[in-house]
Amino acid sequence: MKWQQYFSPTIRQRGRRYFNQNQVSELNYGTGQVDAIVQGSEEYHVHMEFSPELKVKKMTCDCPYWTECKHEVAVFLLLDAIGDADLKASLFETQDLQALQLYVLLQEVAPQDRLDFLAETLAADPNLLLTFKQRFGLPLSEEELRNYGDKFEDLLRSLMTAKTGQEGFFQDFLAFIQTELPGLTRQAPKFCERLSFQALQVLDRINAWPNEYYQATCLHALTALWEKLLEHPAKGQKREIFEQVLNWLEFHLTVDAVQTMGDFLLANYPQRTYQRDLQHFADSLEEKKDEADDQTQDHLTAFQLITEVNQLFDVQEILQIVHQQLNLASLVSQAAKRLYEIGKGKQALLLLREGKYAQPTGSKQQVLLSQELGKAYQQAGQQQNYLKELLLRVTQYQPGDLMDYRALEQVYQRRRREWEQVQNALLEALPAEQKNNLLQQIKGGASHGDKF
Repeated sequence: MKWQQYFSPTIRQRGRRYFNQNQVSELNYGTGQVDAIVQGSEEYHVHMEFSPELKVKKMTCDCPYWTECKHEVAVFLLLDAIGDADLKASLFETQDLQALQLYVLLQEVAPQDRLDFLAETLAADPNLLLTFKQRFGLPLSEEELRNYGDKFEDLLRSLMTAKTGQEGFFQDFLAFIQTELPGLTRQAPKFCERLSFQALQVLDRINAWPNEYYQATCLHALTALWEKLLEHPAKGQKREIFEQVLNWLEFHLTVDAVQTMGDFLLANYPQRTYQRDLQHFADSLEEKKDEADDQTQDHLTAFQLITEVNQLFDVQEILQIVHQQLNLASLVSQAAKRLYEIGKGKQALLLLREGKYAQPTGSKQQVLLSQELGKAYQQAGQQQNYLKELLLRVTQYQPGDLMDYRALEQVYQRRRREWEQVQNALLEALPAEQKNNLLQQIKGGASHGDKF
């Protein structure tokens, strides 16, 4: 389940302390929703709603700090510890049973009678008709498109005028992107061009917001919107979004802007058609570095190096850059993707492996590359090799290493009984000192909710 992007590192750390101290005192399931009680300075109630794919549709907490809430983080960590498979079963199993019972019931009704009933019901409920059209990709009327435009403009207006203390508009904006926009991108390209232009207007207001969480969350929401638009772009729209984002970035040098928008550009515009533009933009950033703070300068450097990596395919040359500037995990990730694109899968695995162990132990960068490495082995159909590598590292090369232990545990997350056997054998193979150190780390702060 992806939820980390909604919270800053500081709040995630505070929420983890609540989780580790077992301050989530109650957890209840409903159909597609979770209600929890977290013990803080007072007793706080957290409510969350999920899609069947476990995408977050809504989350609220009745504490005073709703904008970025450590109580919600604690609940998410508990849900991660439960595991996606068990969580889906708990939230949607009853719903699936009801759907099956309804399906059996519908078989008792003649086909023409079912059609007549559906037509009458849809004609009486415009919202249900709209949902039906979206579900099956049917054309929308001009009035329905106008209604969508009005709804989106209302959401954008909320974002434009938002102040600390207003609740819900980010969740509504994300819900629109995730649930309602996909159908529109296929059947209403002109409407989507309008969305792109309007969404860009929001960017001009972001830096005026006093809350950094608002800024970061809105950037993620906007890039999610553009990614949806680019699945079925109108003629010239891909280039238009590209130029709009580049122009905006030239005047907004913040860590979140450079990192989020930079990653968006590199992920969606890797073709040689855009390489010259990306390189020109990277070069122009060099002149602006003096205006930026140290952290932003690091991300600008990363962006420049990643654009260069699109022209480099020598693993050792890339690793040399990584060793010079260890915080560039995104550089390794992007370079690995490029190597895959040109058919050099073995070199991509090597780069991810070496890049992971070049990072400071336990750092956010190492966690990122550990995740990427696991996915790469799986995509290459080499999961058994990955298991052997992790076992060797935990028991021999770097005995008792928590990072690789967690990565190994993650591989077995859907095979808990098998994991128990592997875990026992692994601990028995460790020298006493390393075994005790590892057990202390597991019990003392690193939770089963960690994702590596």
